[in-house]
Amino acid sequence: MSRADITTKSTLMEIVRQIDEEAMMALIGDIAEHGLTRDQVRQRKRPNGDDAAWPASRRPFVFQYKPPNRGFALSLRFEREAVEPRELLETLETIVRDLRTQIESSSEGTE
Repeated sequence: MSRADITTKSTLMEIVRQIDEEAMMALIGDIAEHGLTRDQVRQRKRPNGDDAAWPASRRPFVFQYKPPNRGFALSLRFEREAVEPRELLETLETIVRDLRTQIESSSEGTE
């Protein structure tokens, strides 16, 4: 393989955003072989103007919650594409337990 001469951070970021290692290596090969610019690499990612780095079938599951008039929003991202409602609830309960433990630990140090 010839040298790719990747010199911009944004090009490196486009490489690491590929779905898997095989896709990364293929993109590096194309950069080396065709001398692609940063803009050309970015355009290859979304030939139809689609800005999604993951195909729809491989996008991580994201739970979003924004209660009206509360002044906050919650976004919880899982590393896989589907999460059962029960697992979501268990995850949220674990987060609350962890937060309570942290609060109790920090208040014990101030007493």
